[in-house]
Amino acid sequence: MHGSLSVPFLLCLSSAFCQTIQITDSMDPEVPIAARRYSAHPAISGDGNLIAFNSTADLAGDGQNISHIDVWLYNVAETALTRVTGSGANMLSPNSKRPDISADGHFVAFLSNEDFLDEGRDRDDIWLYEVATTGLSRLTDYTLAENERASISGISMSGDGKRIAFVSDGDFKSEGREALFDEVWLYNVDKTSYTRLTDVRANGLTDRDAFQPRISRNGEYVVFSSDADFLQDGRRNEDDEIWLYEVETATLTPITDIRSGAGVFRESNCPSISGDGMRIAFQSDADLLQEGRPDGDVEIWLYDRMEDEFHRITDARANGATNRDSEQPRMSADGRFIAFESDADLLSEDRPDSVTEIWLYDIQEDMLTRLTDSLSNVESTFRDCRNPAIGITGSFICFDGDADLVGTGVVDGEFETFLFQQILAAPGYSGFVID
Repeated sequence: MHGSLSVPFLLCLSSAFCQTIQITDSMDPEVPIAARRYSAHPAISGDGNLIAFNSTADLAGDGQNISHIDVWLYNVAETALTRVTGSGANMLSPNSKRPDISADGHFVAFLSNEDFLDEGRDRDDIWLYEVATTGLSRLTDYTLAENERASISGISMSGDGKRIAFVSDGDFKSEGREALFDEVWLYNVDKTSYTRLTDVRANGLTDRDAFQPRISRNGEYVVFSSDADFLQDGRRNEDDEIWLYEVETATLTPITDIRSGAGVFRESNCPSISGDGMRIAFQSDADLLQEGRPDGDVEIWLYDRMEDEFHRITDARANGATNRDSEQPRMSADGRFIAFESDADLLSEDRPDSVTEIWLYDIQEDMLTRLTDSLSNVESTFRDCRNPAIGITGSFICFDGDADLVGTGVVDGEFETFLFQQILAAPGYSGFVID
């Protein structure tokens, strides 16, 4: 099930202060273009040394079935790949996916339908992988009615891996809850206990959801998106808002209020939170500052809890553009940086639309930097970089993309996992240094 192999660094020095590394090589000449292998959805440890991701690629060269998804772990210092999961030979489509890694690098949590412990299970569960021992533990347990299947998604781990936030319609506390109502849950690894953080059916409502949780590094705060009316103050269906749950006090606080601006059916999604829980980044097409902004243009926003202020980080309509979006923000644990993806021409470079790049916003310096160039080494304009993850500081950002960033011949539709490293030398700030 577990094995390691050495892979070379594939470098592209952007300058003396940064470099891009292609971690995976998913290319398989035997696979037709319509069914490319991929390595995607990376997560990164706080120091940037360990990167977890899922892949259909034959990274170990042992004949990996393209329909099987495995979780892998890459050690940057040792340039070594370790397969965390082994595709089940007795399953038609074994899938292990969407990993998250604790900031201390000790644990990897992921979703899988594989029966690693030979318990006769055939359903999605949350599993925990201990890096030092390579041990696997199943964390979730729920009872299903006949022909019923619970869904689980959105795993997010605290810095020490002891608390895991996730989304599910499972009835983990045997409360008689119906399926199809997704709630945000918190699992305590040491106590092996569940806490349901939300009740989307509050006030007798239906068709409401809670999703996309992210837990702070200290494990004290969980931020998520929902259109539920938790506080009975008239929240509208399909108006997704950002909410904050404080673990110690079991308090729910709305961060956004789409009703404060013009329009309906606006959405605030994909929140991310600093390590101390004081800053929240998210994406939204809402007019939160009442600037008269139209709906449909998704921007990156920052909410500072200390200042009780919203800051719009991006402007998708810059240079007269329309239908550009900035999405998937991820905030560094130190609260200084926000990594995100965007096809907007944020630096007025005459960039084409529909080409998604990875960007980094420095809150301290109020500075935007484009980290990738999906148009490099290719003639096609249909390449993308997406799904950023960031370490404790802005020194390490991993992401996936089908762009040929380092000139290795990555083809369109063949998504690889990349790592961007940089030296941070801002006055008064000490980041990790790359040798």
